[in-house]
Amino acid sequence: MAKYTPLNANEIEGLAGFFGIGEVGSLNLLEGGSNNTSYLLKTNNDIYVLSVCDGKSYEEVKSLSKLLGLLEEYGFPTTRVVRAIDGTKVAMHLGKPIFLKKFIEGKVCHDLTPSMLVKIGESIADLHQIPAPGYLPTSFPYGVDSFSDVTSSGLDPQFREWLGRKKSEITVAFNPGLPKGLVHGDIFYDNVLFSGNGLVAIIDFEEACNYYLIFDIGMCAVGTCIDERGMSLPKIKALVSGYQNERKLSDLEKISLQTFIQYGAVATSFWRFRQHHIINPDREKSDKFRTMFDLANEVISIPPAEFMNSVF
Repeated sequence: MAKYTPLNANEIEGLAGFFGIGEVGSLNLLEGGSNNTSYLLKTNNDIYVLSVCDGKSYEEVKSLSKLLGLLEEYGFPTTRVVRAIDGTKVAMHLGKPIFLKKFIEGKVCHDLTPSMLVKIGESIADLHQIPAPGYLPTSFPYGVDSFSDVTSSGLDPQFREWLGRKKSEITVAFNPGLPKGLVHGDIFYDNVLFSGNGLVAIIDFEEACNYYLIFDIGMCAVGTCIDERGMSLPKIKALVSGYQNERKLSDLEKISLQTFIQYGAVATSFWRFRQHHIINPDREKSDKFRTMFDLANEVISIPPAEFMNSVF
């Protein structure tokens, strides 16, 4: 991870004092993340992660910390935010918002087993039954409403044409009968922590919004149900089976799932293109969007009857 906002030992000690966690025995810069600079802090009593939010405003981080507090109230397994001595959850340092989280002991598993996917599905269903707070956005941060960032860019005519066509195909599926609610929006395998086969936490709620519930399952399928051959229908079946242990999908949601899996792949392809061609141009990563481009085309090429019979 790029070291966006380096902090020295004295600065970290000062922030540790602000949050009242005692003397820091050791600290390490953590790898990973595109919008945060994070440090692992160890004290005599506990382990924490201190995050400097390079790509978020104070209000956005305050909203995120508020959501995490709500999830804690409902007992949902995710990040626990530490309050400062004055009761606040977000500090400002060098003009950037900072918050402190309890460290979660768990492992990321790239190749998820069917039993792991069942547990992820159950947890998503539990999440979807928590009332969506009014402060959440009502559109997905890199959903169809943002596609014009690329389609109007003048870059890569073939991709722009494909993205515009996919937007038309996807929005047809936005049926008013589809339920909306609190969604994570980015449940890829690296946002789920396990201990053995037990799910410990689903983390990184930065993309959370009040949106189509079926979108969350579709994006999660993109992020967890791929194997060496591509999209795995048996893995999607395990994910959906777990979900339906806790919340039954309506017939309309079942019919819409294939399109919303495609939507997840298209949105991820769009995000990668925008990130590596427009926001932070990076020649080495300029083709990363093609993996999800291909996956979206693969998903929608599956005959609907075959998809439904394989998944449900």
